[in-house]
Amino acid sequence: MIRRTLFYISLIGISTCVSIYSIVQSNAWITVDQYAKTDRTVNHMSISIPLLRSESSILFSSKSLISNYVTLKPKTDRKIILQKVQFTKRSLNGSIIPQVYLSDLDAYKRYVAYLARREEQLPLQKKVVVILTNYRSGSSFFSEFLNQHPDVFYSCEPLIPTSKDLGCEENVEVKKRIITNLAQCIIPQWFTIYRQLPPPFRHQYNHNIATCNRQRFCFGAFTKELCTEEHCPRSNVQTKAFDCWTDCGVYNLNLVANTCRRKTLSAIKVIRLCDINTLKEIVTDLKLDLKVIHLIRDPRGIANSRHLITRRLDINGLLRNTCTRQFNNANVGLFEQPDWLKGRYKLFRYEDAATNPFETAQAVYDFVGLSFSDSVKQWIVENTQQMVPQWLNQSESVNSVQTNYSKHAKNNPWGHTRNSKEVVQKWAKRLPYLIVRKIEAVCKEAMDLAGYLPLSNPDDYRYNKTIRYFTNTIPN
Repeated sequence: MIRRTLFYISLIGISTCVSIYSIVQSNAWITVDQYAKTDRTVNHMSISIPLLRSESSILFSSKSLISNYVTLKPKTDRKIILQKVQFTKRSLNGSIIPQVYLSDLDAYKRYVAYLARREEQLPLQKKVVVILTNYRSGSSFFSEFLNQHPDVFYSCEPLIPTSKDLGCEENVEVKKRIITNLAQCIIPQWFTIYRQLPPPFRHQYNHNIATCNRQRFCFGAFTKELCTEEHCPRSNVQTKAFDCWTDCGVYNLNLVANTCRRKTLSAIKVIRLCDINTLKEIVTDLKLDLKVIHLIRDPRGIANSRHLITRRLDINGLLRNTCTRQFNNANVGLFEQPDWLKGRYKLFRYEDAATNPFETAQAVYDFVGLSFSDSVKQWIVENTQQMVPQWLNQSESVNSVQTNYSKHAKNNPWGHTRNSKEVVQKWAKRLPYLIVRKIEAVCKEAMDLAGYLPLSNPDDYRYNKTIRYFTNTIPN
């Protein structure tokens, strides 16, 4: 009897809390009904699909009425208190309004104006660089050599909607279409791509397609140009530091495409592409000026980095597949080049980029036909704890103070900041000797081809942490 009484008391308490929460939240968001009343324009994405069930946002279109936001109090200190409306789950028809705009009507108006703008489309891009790499191979850091360059428009992993987890063998034709479109600065329609996936597997890709559909561009915060004022109107009343992930809304694809086409070249990083020969049509059919940068990393470093994320080592499965891909693609690029790839392929090691970032960046620019810009020099100084070398002329505009490097940035596994002396062979401090030897046995071909040296004996590995486990250059 006592237990039953306590149960009912608890149930009443929970119901009361939920009711209070519902009342409070009813003043927070725009409802679907209100959205429908304010804007009857329907886009091609207005099909009900159980996507993004766990996420929520404000439904919005480029014609949403600012008049729906009613000022409750007079303007005080340039802050506008806006009327709050009911909470709803996110749907595929519509987009998000960043939270920062809810307290800044002026920024919200500029955001609406940005979405409404239309420009005449410029000619398609003719020059593209594809960074072909694998998961946890240092590509986030390496890709900044191109992303930070003022003449490059960079796209980060646009193939994520086409595979579950890290698979690279599914939906090859869809992947080819995405790459060929982005190579020419044609921004994919992600909901259309979702419908092109095999129906039995669509539910497996819900989270991945949401990553791109949320702002209509995959990982927009990793593209420097999309974090500028042009594509992400700033709030003047924001109290916290700007965050491109949360403070930028949906992108105007008409303007994004033109921004891309104004650049000297487009750059695309992909980690879900198995075979380098998949890129053949970019040259043979589209006649584009393609360069392939093949970025590889010591398999022992890959294993250690993945273990930090997943807390597991899949040596005989995922890591073996990674090493096989590294070897096969490098073997094609270095020793068995087909005609379409000749003069278009260059192999880079992450370890060289981390220890000698200026030299590696210069090699990248020589390969793709760019000059070393001051903005890249500044970024390297701020994010690697290395100074501009004497052989590279330093502009007065390049500040030698390493302002961005911090303990938090250093320990962020998804960050782009690297202390080269610490991170390159961190695996040697963490992985047990027997595990390393097993990795070396599984990945021997890939390691030999790229110049990664095996362990000598247990004592040296355990006590001598100064040993360098890769050659100075990639063997011929």
